[in-house]
Amino acid sequence: MIEPSDEEVRAVARRQAERWRGVLDRLAQYDQEGSVKIYIAGPMTGLPESNFPAFALAAEQLTAAGFTVLNPADHGTDTSKPWHHYIRLGLRMLLDADAVATLPGWEVSRGATLEVHTAHALAMPVQPIAEWIR
Repeated sequence: MIEPSDEEVRAVARRQAERWRGVLDRLAQYDQEGSVKIYIAGPMTGLPESNFPAFALAAEQLTAAGFTVLNPADHGTDTSKPWHHYIRLGLRMLLDADAVATLPGWEVSRGATLEVHTAHALAMPVQPIAEWIR
């Protein structure tokens, strides 16, 4: 395996820093124009109460921190429809967001990993919930 040179590593780090600087500038602009909209991504399928209590707590904490919250658990407690129905609703909400807050366990959730991947592809900041509310 060929190791990258120090200069290549520095170049990648510079590009990533520039990308994040742009993202942070956009968030600052949103903050001046109005509240930043944060989508909550986390596991639901197979968890007790579809993990709605964790989503509700995250929404409460983000709202208290001054964010506008886009919560996919707001579709209600009806979980009788197929998975693709709910991920479509979630992805529509995600497209209206400025950033994403992840809940613990998102990495093992098929839907949340899709949402995070989509957010990254759209250059949206993605951080754990604790980072947004500190």
